[in-house]
Amino acid sequence: MSPEAEHVWKASDDYVELAFAFLEPKNDRYSDGNAEWKKEEYRVSFLFPNWPERSRLDLCKVRYRFLAVEDAQRVEREDKSQGAASGAEHQEADAVALQRDAQDACAGFSRIQQEILREKFFVHLT
Repeated sequence: MSPEAEHVWKASDDYVELAFAFLEPKNDRYSDGNAEWKKEEYRVSFLFPNWPERSRLDLCKVRYRFLAVEDAQRVEREDKSQGAASGAEHQEADAVALQRDAQDACAGFSRIQQEILREKFFVHLT
């Protein structure tokens, strides 16, 4: 990514940390998965503030699936089993299906937003 896109991504990390620390009620306890989802909602709202709520939720799904693919690929590298490979392939197929619509919509985004989508949201199949 360009230095500018890296800077915006870092700012989104900072925003997520601040939002989760100060905007969430102290008595709310999320499960690990729900906490990660909530963090990605904050990130998507920061990076794509002008998108409608429904579209931002769809983009959260894309990002969350991207993270699942990263985890599955890590497990596949560490485990080397047939089950791990199958799990990674399944995660990749789901992610690609979700990201197709987002790829079509990203033409209207700024260059920085497009870079971030390609690097941090979309699965790169090898």
